[in-house]
Amino acid sequence: MAVDLVDVIVPTYKRPDLLEEALASIADASPAGCIRAILVGDDTPDDRVAAKNREVIAASTFATRTQYFRNRPSLGNYPNQWALASQVEAPYMLILHDDDHLAPGSIDTLVEMAGADSDDSVVLWFGRHDLMGPDGDVEAEASIANNAHFKRGGDPFTLPLWRLALDQTVPPNSFLIRSGAYREFMGGAREGNVGDITLIIRLANAGFSGSYAPFHNFTYRRHPDSNTGRGGEDVHYKFEAFESLVVPHDFEAQKATVLRYYAPVAARCYARRGERGRAWAVLNSKVFPGRLTKEGAKTIVTMVLPV
Repeated sequence: MAVDLVDVIVPTYKRPDLLEEALASIADASPAGCIRAILVGDDTPDDRVAAKNREVIAASTFATRTQYFRNRPSLGNYPNQWALASQVEAPYMLILHDDDHLAPGSIDTLVEMAGADSDDSVVLWFGRHDLMGPDGDVEAEASIANNAHFKRGGDPFTLPLWRLALDQTVPPNSFLIRSGAYREFMGGAREGNVGDITLIIRLANAGFSGSYAPFHNFTYRRHPDSNTGRGGEDVHYKFEAFESLVVPHDFEAQKATVLRYYAPVAARCYARRGERGRAWAVLNSKVFPGRLTKEGAKTIVTMVLPV
């Protein structure tokens, strides 16, 4: 297996203890030596925490291969990732959140998948992932249910990304992706905290595919008190992204089902942010479940209240 094929980018903030765990997992993820460099983007505004992050990096296994970037002012999660991606030199890249863990050997497995793929339309590769709580304990039953819900089963497959986007099968991070494809399609004016799915949808609309294999890719840490954990997701941006997703005629009904699921919350998000025109457009769309429903009433109340 060729070496130096992958750059791992790690956006981090105020969690040096978790960053230490994440970096340790990277060291175990590629015994074959596929990693060229680790790029850490530090968004913390606190100099003391930033100093601790640097200490953690200096003590890590790949300290000599790690490049550290301090963001002043803080960029935010996805802009931090995009800034790091602009520094990537390897042909493939992988994003690891600073609170997640790569599985042992996972990068080598992903690189093997990419090397065996002769289809130029395939730009990303991924496997299953477990869920863990804030304390790092794996939630076995929730992990099984999560993988089943998002159709990460026991058989490998390669599918167009529009199909994977509809089912939201691609995980939010820790997949391997061609660096050039990521850089070309990263970023956007209306990403908020859903830049993972917006990226997949842009790639899907460009005609790309993704490949899955049933192996343990990584472990995702859930934080019930986080913004997204408390339901603070930018659903209106996700709704817009799914509106733009191009699917074959036979899958328009499934796309409408996805939009119908997000429409009420998206309309209220628009209203709370003062985008009342967009809120009314969603409320009057075919995918909204109806003004006379409970969701419709909640949305109208939100729209008439002052911002």
